[in-house]
Amino acid sequence: MRLIGEATSVREAETLVAREQPHVLIIETENDIDIQELVRLVKTSVPATRIILLSSIEDHPHNVGSVSSGIDGIVLTIQPAVVLLATIN
Repeated sequence: MRLIGEATSVREAETLVAREQPHVLIIETENDIDIQELVRLVKTSVPATRIILLSSIEDHPHNVGSVSSGIDGIVLTIQPAVVLLATIN
């Protein structure tokens, strides 16, 4: 497993994903990124990329809409790192 980059906007993330075509994309809800737009763009350009949402709040409003918009998994930041690793694999 290797980290390919970090993005602070939908545009940066879209460019990075299109260039690197990662197996997994992890999105943090803490950022001011339009998650649903990013998921739509990634699933359109690199449909094989699995998307995991890393969230600090279990019932965060973004989570409900995101699951139905193509997110492959949600991991809470309070969970041990092993949960994130298991979700990635």
